[in-house]
Amino acid sequence: MGGDVLYAGKPHRPIYDAALAKAAGARGAGASPGRTLAIGDSLRTDMTGAQALGIDGLFVSGGIHAQELGQGKSLPHEVLRAMFAAAGVTPRSVMPRLAW
Repeated sequence: MGGDVLYAGKPHRPIYDAALAKAAGARGAGASPGRTLAIGDSLRTDMTGAQALGIDGLFVSGGIHAQELGQGKSLPHEVLRAMFAAAGVTPRSVMPRLAW
């Protein structure tokens, strides 16, 4: 309709820039993407966005992809590799659920 469009949600850069700025404010110093970890359960948004900015990703397999991956059960590396390759992402690590 002729207006400018600004995407702010994942996987678009503005949301990650805002998160890094918030982290920098909390730290009182800059927050480097190379020293940041994005935690998420979506390959399409969380891992894709993080990778695009050079941020390491921790993929939580028991989230939105749980049913597709067998409800968070232990997965063969080949299954995960194939899924990551299809999505074009390479998370740094994987865990079945987020445990604090």
